[in-house]
Amino acid sequence: MVSSEANTSTSAGTPYPVFLQILSDEHQNFRWLLAIVREEQKQLAAVDLTTLRDVLRYLSEYPEQSHYPSERRLIHRVTSAATDTVGKTLDPLLNEHDKLQAEGNRLYFRVVRARNGEDVDLRTLATRLEIFVDAFEEHLRAEEDALFRDALGILDDKDWDSLIAGMDAVDDPLFGTRVRRRYRHLARVLEARFGWTRRGAAITGHLSPGAIVDKISVLSEAAAGLGVIVADHAAQT
Repeated sequence: MVSSEANTSTSAGTPYPVFLQILSDEHQNFRWLLAIVREEQKQLAAVDLTTLRDVLRYLSEYPEQSHYPSERRLIHRVTSAATDTVGKTLDPLLNEHDKLQAEGNRLYFRVVRARNGEDVDLRTLATRLEIFVDAFEEHLRAEEDALFRDALGILDDKDWDSLIAGMDAVDDPLFGTRVRRRYRHLARVLEARFGWTRRGAAITGHLSPGAIVDKISVLSEAAAGLGVIVADHAAQT
């Protein structure tokens, strides 16, 4: 089971700035989902392809829409105010974003094809999923050990205020103010496996803009997993 405790303060016990707390909370959310992937990749005979698909869809959708842009802005702010040495330490994190995003998309499409009945080598898939989870978890640790630490030591209140003011208003489709229809199943899996609940998060049942996106996504999955692309475009409209 994954720990439900997020890294909410510095080593001295003082709370994170709001901007950094948001990133830290999202890291914890990602860890819940990565734990599900790790569970599924260990049980080939009874793998839940629907749950696996939903996790990979989320990890292909939300981080690129909101989390990674926020971290890119944070990295830029820190490196512009710091030494070249700090910049060299943080720059590789940007490349890791691109690699994780690309591999997550590839795995998503492969799981969709398997779920649609195509012949997919599940052993190879399990190996790639394990490598993906290991890389994602290591990336989260590197950000918390390097980026978060450097940001706390370099940025001042004006920097943090500027960062939070410029944060994109993207509602998390799973952990946000309401659970979108396409993630209802995944929300129930989180609750069943880890006791996860989100106060104030309501599972929507009416025809909302999110539900329209879900209908497009379901139709698109029948066409070799194009759902994530269509959903991303629809979500921006």
